[in-house]
Amino acid sequence: PGFQQMIVGRKRWYLSVEKPFFDPNETTTEWAIEKRFKQKQPFLYECTLHPGDIIFFPNLWWHATLNLDFSIFISTFLSL
Repeated sequence: PGFQQMIVGRKRWYLSVEKPFFDPNETTTEWAIEKRFKQKQPFLYECTLHPGDIIFFPNLWWHATLNLDFSIFISTFLSL
């Protein structure tokens, strides 16, 4: 688990409790544009972080991110 805070730019987050259908050999951009809506996916939480926004990502959740702009961010990981 952890937190991420955006300092500069925007970042798109995709989070799911279940493993999404994602080929590890493709980029998040390819998945988001070409397959996101063409394949049946488990329920995904989606959001876009803007400067000053913070997100908590739970332990054992699947996630992918996509920088929408030049981005600077701080990630903090928690140990259990």
